[in-house]
Amino acid sequence: MKKLIVLALCVLGLTAFAQKKERRDKFKEMTPEQRVEVRVKKMTKDLDLNATQQNQVRELFLAQKEDREKFVEEVKACREAHQKVTEEQRENAKNKMEEKKEATKLKMKSILTDAQYAKWDASMQERKEKMEHRKREHEKK
Repeated sequence: MKKLIVLALCVLGLTAFAQKKERRDKFKEMTPEQRVEVRVKKMTKDLDLNATQQNQVRELFLAQKEDREKFVEEVKACREAHQKVTEEQRENAKNKMEEKKEATKLKMKSILTDAQYAKWDASMQERKEKMEHRKREHEKK
């Protein structure tokens, strides 16, 4: 009887794990524009955005996508030139990222209502905590 229960739990665990991977793979196959649309739809559902807010959030996410693509191109060019990144360059990049995060928060605050912003900020904090937890778990391995 115990073996049967353990076997059933293992099967359930494996199927749940496999489903998460499929979702991740599906997201990776999307174009950046499709990812933006998914994010906007999720925010619309979670925060009850109106049409104007949806358009503003979409524009913000598309601008972020372009910034990310530029950054990736710079990093690729540096790697192809076999240049080592100096500590100063690393620090500058980190500072730029922090500035962009703050700018995003300010833009979101101007787009969303106070209640929506509070809910969005709480979800961002939760997401950050989950990422830090995964990072700590990964470092243990």
